[in-house]
Amino acid sequence: MACYLYNNQGYVCGGCCHFVRSTSVTLTGTVLSITIPEQRLRNHERVCICIAQSIPEGINENTTVAIVLGTQTINVITRCGNLLYADQIRSRQILKLFAATDLPYFVTAKDCKLCKTRHTFPVIPVATTSATTSVDGNINAIPTTSDIKKGSGK
Repeated sequence: MACYLYNNQGYVCGGCCHFVRSTSVTLTGTVLSITIPEQRLRNHERVCICIAQSIPEGINENTTVAIVLGTQTINVITRCGNLLYADQIRSRQILKLFAATDLPYFVTAKDCKLCKTRHTFPVIPVATTSATTSVDGNINAIPTTSDIKKGSGK
């Protein structure tokens, strides 16, 4: 028996056996939840989710996407590690993902075509260090009360 019969009721989506249709798409707070039929997924297993329902009104560039699998709600991240935002997907789109079971997350596949987001990503601040002045007046020099022994190399 071909594997596509399990998830797609006998219809072939490009011959992929991991094709799944969403059963609902809901907006709760700032999370767009896409529900799929419960199934067991292994690490790095591909899942192609067809967003079969309309995306509800009220999403914006700060709305994240999560997949509901049974009782678990699992975040979706892009290949570079950012969260997937709802303005990057469309209804009737096939969302190509891989399961990451240790976190757990779903990660977008290389061939997943996403729209550009309007989300403003935060900037990692530069760490600031305060300069210390030693007894000799040298900035950032090791103070004379240091535990480092002269010539020890530590």
